[in-house]
Amino acid sequence: MGIEIKAFKGTRYNIEKFGRDWTDLVCPPYDVIRDSEREGLLSTSPYNFVNLILSIPLSSINNAEARQYGSVRKQIEQWKQEGVLLKDDKEGIYAYKQDYEYNGEKKTRYGFIAILRLPDEDGWVLPHENTHDGPKDDRFDLIKNTMSILEPVFFLLPDDGAIFKHIKEVVDKDADDIVIARNDGMHYCRKIEDGIWIDELKKMAFSKRALIADGHHRYAVARRFCEYMKEQGSYDPDGPYNYIMVYFAPMLEENLTILPINRKVLNFPIKDEDELLSKVEKWFDVFSATDEELADIVNQTTGYEWGIVCPFGMYKIRLKDSIDPAQVLKDMGGSTEYRKLYVVVLHKMLFPLLGIEDSEENLSYEKHLYEKGSKVEQGALFVLRPISFRQVYDVSLKGELMPQKSTFFYPKIKSGFVFFELE
Repeated sequence: MGIEIKAFKGTRYNIEKFGRDWTDLVCPPYDVIRDSEREGLLSTSPYNFVNLILSIPLSSINNAEARQYGSVRKQIEQWKQEGVLLKDDKEGIYAYKQDYEYNGEKKTRYGFIAILRLPDEDGWVLPHENTHDGPKDDRFDLIKNTMSILEPVFFLLPDDGAIFKHIKEVVDKDADDIVIARNDGMHYCRKIEDGIWIDELKKMAFSKRALIADGHHRYAVARRFCEYMKEQGSYDPDGPYNYIMVYFAPMLEENLTILPINRKVLNFPIKDEDELLSKVEKWFDVFSATDEELADIVNQTTGYEWGIVCPFGMYKIRLKDSIDPAQVLKDMGGSTEYRKLYVVVLHKMLFPLLGIEDSEENLSYEKHLYEKGSKVEQGALFVLRPISFRQVYDVSLKGELMPQKSTFFYPKIKSGFVFFELE
């Protein structure tokens, strides 16, 4: 048993209708699109892919009554009838390249989109984060109503450089079938139908254990939908619902950029600076902070320091040098490495000291870097630094899960270059 990837007949925008610049058609993954951004995407083109993946605002997806995703299926069928969308008549794998800039440095990431047979055995796909029920229920309703996997899950494959080179050689060729998007860097997607190239790629990937970088909820939902189809009584072991669409990227340092995800606490029980100091003094030191100091936290690579923006001020909170988090958290179980993780210390040490309820209802996640001048009238914003990829991988190999939204693999890939119909 291993990672079994396959080519597939994807459904895509009609190149003859839209040309090769899809900037106004594709969009970010659904879970990073703020309500205001969704409105902006809807205004760029009546055919923007946000119509399909986020037909209701992100703020409404936990409302079961709002999730009328039968309309999305009708939209897909209408667009196919109008020639907006076309299903490819030949199977292929979709090579994907991103040119982007971060911290003044120009970078390129290579990957490919294929379908993955959902493994029967544990251990071949490694998650690294916990999930919440609300988003899973929402995406399950979307798959069930549309019979389509509209967005790929983002996986990382261990690589000695061979997979990276294999993709790079083919995606960098000039070709008529490449399409691009120009915002937040350049995104290139090219369909590859070369059977010899695809077979070689499949062999390279087969023995690997894949790490979920982004899309834990969507992967869990794909497994749930497969089980749902089994329960319907007409299960086909070779049916398309046994597969999930995946974007694979080689697991190389030059191919990865990880950003933090800040936490917005809706109910922050601390009323003033004195109470803040008294609550955390057992394990943490507190310092007043400037905008610049909070923004600079994203550039840190080690240490236990967080920023807080709340109604009564801006602060940095730092774990005292004399405190060993692995010892403090020994009763929670897990490996020493897990108990020392930056995000675990936040959720299991700092939040309890402050009386913060660590729940889906009380926390939201800010997938944007700290913006100078940010004000918080109610609740509190916790500003985080990134964690290293090595920590993510080591923890996942042990079968341990970080708190939800511990990593932000940057940049996101675009949704809308291709999707996978299950009928």
